[in-house]
Amino acid sequence: MTKPATNARPALTPVADPDPAPAPAAPQAQTALAVQTVQAEIAPFRPENLNQAARLATSLAKSTMLPTALRGKPADVLVVLITGHELGLSPMQSIRGMHVIEGKAVMSAEMMSGIVRFHDGTCKYLMLVESTDTVATYETHRIGDPRAVQLSYTIEQASKAGLAGKDNWKRHPAAMLRARCLTAICRAVYSDLINGVYDPEEIETIALEATGEGRRLAPAPGTSRLDALAATLKAPAEKPSDLLAESGDIVDDTAEFVDHIDDHLPESAPAPAAASPAQPQILDF
Repeated sequence: MTKPATNARPALTPVADPDPAPAPAAPQAQTALAVQTVQAEIAPFRPENLNQAARLATSLAKSTMLPTALRGKPADVLVVLITGHELGLSPMQSIRGMHVIEGKAVMSAEMMSGIVRFHDGTCKYLMLVESTDTVATYETHRIGDPRAVQLSYTIEQASKAGLAGKDNWKRHPAAMLRARCLTAICRAVYSDLINGVYDPEEIETIALEATGEGRRLAPAPGTSRLDALAATLKAPAEKPSDLLAESGDIVDDTAEFVDHIDDHLPESAPAPAAASPAQPQILDF
């Protein structure tokens, strides 16, 4: 019989780790977690009620990085935020890309198309078909409509509308045609999404009609063109002689005729009686 060795080591018993490391997640789970984390980090801040929007407007109005027309005007900032909210825009998207002039939302054609494309439950697609210096064509298909809609805007149409002679149209005809066509097709097919929204050229036409044909709206140094348009629309209406005198092309006989017209203009109607104050409404954000 063989005698066991006296220096044999005892067998080691494995001990469970009191704080085991978690098992690595599957690649698909890691990717999904990373996407959720990034989305949470870049989600835009959106006020949940009117009080939050008012506090945000008060804070933003103090910034020197805001457009000149909004600095120090929290009430105007609030109007922009509320208008943008109704269109599905975040606060800073509203500040960067939208003006509110006389209650009308003014934004670029690109932002209009962004609003339309954002509603992917309504817009199946919105795409550029053709773009040259003489024509721009877009096509879109609204979900629920039997077929797609294609719309073109030509340089001939721009000329008839009195647009082709403007500096921007002379320098960038293709881009201006795209903007006009894009605005037109968005308004024609998705009027419920961008109701009451205008592009800068359309609001300029409204301003010209309000101040008289032929009047030139030149912004002051440091003032944007849209700010100048807003100030023009808020200015009191002028008499025909005032508008004509600015052209500098009036001969004596014409001036005498205009003075005769002014002498026979009816006096302005009295202001209507003030209406009873409306009941306050609660805005639902």
